[in-house]
Amino acid sequence: MAVIRFFVLVIGLIMIGWGLVGFVVAVPAGAMAVPVSTPVFEDEPEAHALYDRMLDVFKTSETLFLDGEYSWGIGDIDLGKARFRLWMKKPNFARMEAVSLDLGTEANLILDGDTTWIYWPKGLPHLSNVDPVWHDEIKDVAFRRFYSPPGYHSLLHRTSDMFVDMSNSIFEFSTFHGYTDVFLKSLDGVRGLGTEEIEGQVCDVIEVSFLSGQRVKKYWLSREHHLPLKLEQVVHANNDITYEENWSYVSIGDEMSDELFSWKPGEDWIEFRDPVLEDGILKAGAEAPDFDLDLLEGGRFKLSAQRGKAVWLVFWRVGCPPCRVEMPHLEDMHRKYRKKGLVVIGFDCVDKPEIIKEFLDQYDTSYPTIADGSDEANAIFNKKYQRISGLSAVPLNYFIDGEGRVVKGWYGFKEKGDDSEEMIKKMLEENRTRLEEAVDHLLGFVEGSDCVFIRNGKENGPEAAAKHIKRKAKHFRKEIWTPEDFIRLSATKSERSGKPYMVRVAGRAEIPCAEWLIEELTAYCGR
Repeated sequence: MAVIRFFVLVIGLIMIGWGLVGFVVAVPAGAMAVPVSTPVFEDEPEAHALYDRMLDVFKTSETLFLDGEYSWGIGDIDLGKARFRLWMKKPNFARMEAVSLDLGTEANLILDGDTTWIYWPKGLPHLSNVDPVWHDEIKDVAFRRFYSPPGYHSLLHRTSDMFVDMSNSIFEFSTFHGYTDVFLKSLDGVRGLGTEEIEGQVCDVIEVSFLSGQRVKKYWLSREHHLPLKLEQVVHANNDITYEENWSYVSIGDEMSDELFSWKPGEDWIEFRDPVLEDGILKAGAEAPDFDLDLLEGGRFKLSAQRGKAVWLVFWRVGCPPCRVEMPHLEDMHRKYRKKGLVVIGFDCVDKPEIIKEFLDQYDTSYPTIADGSDEANAIFNKKYQRISGLSAVPLNYFIDGEGRVVKGWYGFKEKGDDSEEMIKKMLEENRTRLEEAVDHLLGFVEGSDCVFIRNGKENGPEAAAKHIKRKAKHFRKEIWTPEDFIRLSATKSERSGKPYMVRVAGRAEIPCAEWLIEELTAYCGR
């Protein structure tokens, strides 16, 4: 566990603004090939109206101040607690002061109109992925900076960048500045849960479901100002992730000076940047780490067993909207090219198998999916395919060629300008070439050798064997097949002659080869 504990959790955080991946892609309306979600309970108009009214108060207020506490955890594990104060002013100003209640770390966030600044009054805290010597040099002059034009930034995601034991906030504070929460496109419904009293204020309690119930939020809305005094969120995964916020004081319409939202680093200050996610991706030509894990449908999937095929490996999770956008395209490619040597394999090491199954059934997904929450599966994703400690996101895609080497790795899915199908065709064409080379290489050994072709109990010489290979090769070259579909490496010999032989079995040509062929053919078959 890293010193800054929230920094380690691999849950595919949805971070908006860079236009790339599960944590950064804004989901376009109508992008799904199937409905976004199936309601887990009936939407109640009165409760939904309370939710909409809360959003309207944020959108229409000129200023807003709140004082709150934040906590979160996984299962029974406490991941952090923090205290924060937030000032917001139209059109595009904000200030948050936060402190970790466990570590004492303090951070200030300033949105000055077009830029979000973060700095640490008591010094940058220790981070697991930062060199300790460099940290000591910059800790008192470190800052962060994010371009934040009105309506195009997310304060919900900036809270985790403050390093004060906070993950993302439950509510998207940038609603105040005109930003639309990405999860609203995946809202299932709202229902009322009665009323409760908090600090003398009567509150309407509502529950809001997103992503077919995978993410559920509860709000205690004050009847005085229609904003929450308490918020809870549960993200259902192998181990449920829980969040709670208590807003002890909320005020609307106070006078706020622009100076409150003004800050600039000194000339000697140093901008601190996170490691770039893409730097952790395996490079083209690298050997893809092998794994052998449980499939949702039963059985196991071993990557090295796919030698000779083109593999599209996709790390994803149910709670990632851009992953859902990508799925119809994955299914389309799977159905179009699976008989030509493409293997599409999904990989979810976060969600419970029953949640994954229900979700994939809804999307009519037929390509295989790994549903394995074991430490081994998590290590495959977090350490072997994304190599920056404590930093990962979904969807993470890899193309792997017939020799088990990475062709390309990338985050996210682009509906426009996507070149994945062209790359699939290229990989399959390379497989075709390798097959033809393997067949030609085999012919070179068989012709003029002592190979015996046995058919219907009758022995034939090497000329007949070569003729048989050519005849079968014409059939297999019509489609893109892998060498393993045509050539089987073994050391079978004729019981009568003791020579290596070929035999037709069950309508397919199997070509057992003597040991003296195996070494040469292995290089061509990619085994």
